[in-house]
Amino acid sequence: MGDPSGNNKIIIHQTQPYSGSLPRQDFVDNDFDALIYQKGYDVFHEKAILCPCKSKVSDNQPSCKNCAGTGWIFLDKVETRMLLFSMNLQTKYKDWSEEKLGTVSISCMDKDKISYMDKITLIDSDSIHKQIIFPVYLSGKLFSYLNYNAKEIISCFLFRGVDRKLQKLELDIDFTIENNVFYLNDKFYVSEETLYSISITYKHFNTYHVLDTTRDVINSFVLNEITGKEESKRLPLSGVGRKAHYILDPSKFNSSFLLDNTTLTEDDSYKC
Repeated sequence: MGDPSGNNKIIIHQTQPYSGSLPRQDFVDNDFDALIYQKGYDVFHEKAILCPCKSKVSDNQPSCKNCAGTGWIFLDKVETRMLLFSMNLQTKYKDWSEEKLGTVSISCMDKDKISYMDKITLIDSDSIHKQIIFPVYLSGKLFSYLNYNAKEIISCFLFRGVDRKLQKLELDIDFTIENNVFYLNDKFYVSEETLYSISITYKHFNTYHVLDTTRDVINSFVLNEITGKEESKRLPLSGVGRKAHYILDPSKFNSSFLLDNTTLTEDDSYKC
């Protein structure tokens, strides 16, 4: 085995302690993976990468159509299963604030290794989200980004002034939605400088970003019943995630249509 440090130093191997009289206990990686697959949620896992639009002397560029100035790009969506558990901060008095909401514990198979800022989207679940959006005119469209991909619109109202009633907007008549992009109908266009403020409530897929990998590596030596030799097996990993809208502000995306940097193809699906 080579030197993992890459320094090609001489390696002295520690003497193995005697354990012949003790019963052998092995973690079986297939059993852990089976538990996650049988009891887990169907999810989409998207890898997060740092956007290289940052320079040595400046932060990420707001005009970048890859990350919209957030510094993060999400690509290569893979469908898999993971275990997600709600987490609750146990205090004597409940101090409700946005900093303490929407936190989950995530367990995944080693082949689905998660890392900081990866995006996890639950497929068979939904939550209700309320949001104020500010559509802008760009490339011939009045549009705004929602925090999440909308599954069902519950209500949508346009602000028309402090002394006027809100105008109720109807889906497919006054606006349309494609994934998480809200398009206001062209009939509302007055000028590129016109300001719009819309309150929208909708159901969405639960989406989280990984903030911490509480168990980044876990290996266990398992006895191969065929060869009789010990083999190192990688076991499931775990991390902590938070609701996506607490991490990134999609309102920053309104300055441009984002580019898709996906590198996976249909031929890659059988490899996952």
